[in-house]
Amino acid sequence: GKPEWDEAAGFSFLVRGDGSRSFGGLEFIYDDDYAVRYDFMFPIESKEWTKVTVAWDDLVPVLPGPRSKPLGKDSPNRPSKLSSLWIGKWWYWGEY
Repeated sequence: GKPEWDEAAGFSFLVRGDGSRSFGGLEFIYDDDYAVRYDFMFPIESKEWTKVTVAWDDLVPVLPGPRSKPLGKDSPNRPSKLSSLWIGKWWYWGEY
């Protein structure tokens, strides 16, 4: 992350799905601490390019723990401390 991220409301990206009813996912590591992770899932049903807009507080803390707090401008967990990003299609976000 960068200091400017703390002043932003969030971020956006473009995605083109595979047509399935599953979801794609983002997972951010916070402050190089793998015990503090934030996830966001998004539909990949459309095969057309689609813009996805994410507010910082849309990212969900995944693991319990004292540092797992909501992410955002007014939170002690600031967006500028995001240190890694994983992108994928999570197996547990599939069709049930």
